[in-house]
Amino acid sequence: MAKRRLSQNNNACTQEMTNVIKLMYDHPWTSYKKISTETRERWFQKWALKFIWDKEHDAFINKIYDHRMGR
Repeated sequence: MAKRRLSQNNNACTQEMTNVIKLMYDHPWTSYKKISTETRERWFQKWALKFIWDKEHDAFINKIYDHRMGR
């Protein structure tokens, strides 16, 4: 699958988050915040394989990803 450039209103980002959860959810966590930092980072890395952005935005995108996943 080709990587996609991130955009503000790209539903592909949210859909890929759903795909990551379906693929990698393997414990009965009651919320996203109860998932270990290591596991959340693995999920982010899996999701990030599908998209392209400038390296300087890594921390900001990771913060947005955590916010959206935690909703």
